[in-house]
Amino acid sequence: FAQQFSRLGLTKAFSVATWATMGVIWEIFIALTEGLCEAASVRISFYLAEGFPAQARMLANKVVFLTFIMVLTVTSLFLVVGPNIAVTLFADSTLQHLFGQLVGMTGLANVSMTFAQIYWSLAGAQGRYGMASATILFCRWFIIIPLAAVFIYRYLYDLRAVAGSIAVGYAVAAFCLAYSIF
Repeated sequence: FAQQFSRLGLTKAFSVATWATMGVIWEIFIALTEGLCEAASVRISFYLAEGFPAQARMLANKVVFLTFIMVLTVTSLFLVVGPNIAVTLFADSTLQHLFGQLVGMTGLANVSMTFAQIYWSLAGAQGRYGMASATILFCRWFIIIPLAAVFIYRYLYDLRAVAGSIAVGYAVAAFCLAYSIF
């Protein structure tokens, strides 16, 4: 019994270390798209304030296309380099294995998060930050957290369930925000 308990505690510690490291990489993903989001928001707000809705719509479509190209490139690069990141950062094989398992689902979560982020900025450019923030908040509290809790505590899944829950929640948020914008 003592061996099982210590093994469980050690696995939890490895999971926390892996998730913390993935959190740093996640912050890099957010920073990569944040500049594009803010620049688009400012420019679209300017077009709408000056009475040029056609230019604002065209720019919004261009930004969504550019975001698609950027997220495809960044995520593809991450999926290719991800296992090498694990080997570079961790000397322990358990941490390398946990990180390697998490790479694929984190890439998927990055795609949905990037689109949710760009649509949030586009909604903000239209002066609808309240609606956009409420949508993101709703998806976090009523989709991501319950899904992750069910997957972890009911089905005993690992960190991939958390990343998958994030991917699903942000995909729903991106869809709702895109629908309200376009």
